[in-house]
Amino acid sequence: ATRGTVPVDPVHAHGLVVYRVTSGGSSSSAQVLHCSSAETDWRRGLSDLLEAFKEDIFQRLAISSIRASLWYRHDKASKSKLVLDPEVHGIFKEAGFRWFQLFNAADGSRVQVLERRRRDEDHLMSQEQRQEFHDLAIRLVTLVPSLAASEDVNIAQFPSKVGAMANPHMVAECLKRHTTFTAKSEPGQDDAAADNMLSCIISKLKMAGDQDISIFWSREILEIEECVRFVEQNCGDLHDALVTEIRQNLVSLRHQKLQPQFDSLLCIGTGLLKDWRLRHYHAKNPAGLQVLIQGMGTSPSLPTPLAYFAMEDEAVFIVVWKCPEEQEAAVARDPYRHSYEVLQAVAPLSDPLPFREVLLPRVRVRSCKTAATGPTPLRTSTRCLGAPLEVIELELSGGRKMPGALKPADPRPGPQQLWRLQCPFMMCVWHSNLDVLDIPLFAALVQQSDCLAT
Repeated sequence: ATRGTVPVDPVHAHGLVVYRVTSGGSSSSAQVLHCSSAETDWRRGLSDLLEAFKEDIFQRLAISSIRASLWYRHDKASKSKLVLDPEVHGIFKEAGFRWFQLFNAADGSRVQVLERRRRDEDHLMSQEQRQEFHDLAIRLVTLVPSLAASEDVNIAQFPSKVGAMANPHMVAECLKRHTTFTAKSEPGQDDAAADNMLSCIISKLKMAGDQDISIFWSREILEIEECVRFVEQNCGDLHDALVTEIRQNLVSLRHQKLQPQFDSLLCIGTGLLKDWRLRHYHAKNPAGLQVLIQGMGTSPSLPTPLAYFAMEDEAVFIVVWKCPEEQEAAVARDPYRHSYEVLQAVAPLSDPLPFREVLLPRVRVRSCKTAATGPTPLRTSTRCLGAPLEVIELELSGGRKMPGALKPADPRPGPQQLWRLQCPFMMCVWHSNLDVLDIPLFAALVQQSDCLAT
């Protein structure tokens, strides 16, 4: 445990706290599993430990409370009455913890759960600090304007510059949940083409049944301000500048012409905050992020190999590869089609791999642009659907410092085993919940303008 966000070495630490974050329907809590003080006087040490832990965790995590379980013991006098240790209970009460629940087990044991609620003085870190705390921070929001219209009316497009092809996962899941859209594949057309890719994903989603993919949140909303509040509620770490752009784009579209341009907004989003697996083994490198390679492969459409990186969450991994210069413009226009073509034909490389580590630049992408869905506008039998407004915030920053972490037991690999990946390169974030759809959750061409100064 440390004071706030100030790094501390093991010699000066207050002690050790082990916890897990549990999420409920509308809030999340940090559940303390273990705490031990480094002080010889445990009473003073426990008090300091709890204060340091509260200050640190309420800054770093958007949780609503901390919960700790105190076990009852048999009273020494009666040997039958169950009581709490009054000194321990008193220290927790002085730290602001209050009664929350009481559990009586079948074996006769008893546990009291204490809770410390978040207060006004428990301030979160800034948005930048919270995102930089994790190795990978990504927020994705897609807004599809919808208008009830006859066959001869077309919805207007956002007046801003149209960007690349839209994220097909986001659009397909949104349409499946909130419309009767039934896209049909054209015979003989490439599955990776924009129209057919969207059609294929919607077909696979419908085959999987009515259950929504759990990593996405969505709603159909009538008013602009309600839409902005919904995004902020579900995407609290989204940068303020992007929230402002969302509002400005929606207002601009609504007032583009005299007639209404949309009467509802189909809103969908997702977000990930993840760390590398075995991140404490990563060598420090002032030139960027030196990351251990989990596996490598080759694809017929690429002259160089791909590298796979494991995250702490086994459901998520990252894939990168060098983008051929002659393909850069086409890849930037449709990164999902390029990813599909590359990843569907990957052959794994066997050991020994040509590289053990990759040196990546630190990356930050923030954009709010109109995206395309294909050569023709999306329609249902009763509604016109406008081009999606796609909001992307991604940061690959290196995450928090880990003072006192275990050091690599093996020697660092030589220069010939470090792959220095230069821009432009492709980066894909894959989520196992989407395996059946064969397309990454997120794909982007990382260019020099997206890289942070080292």
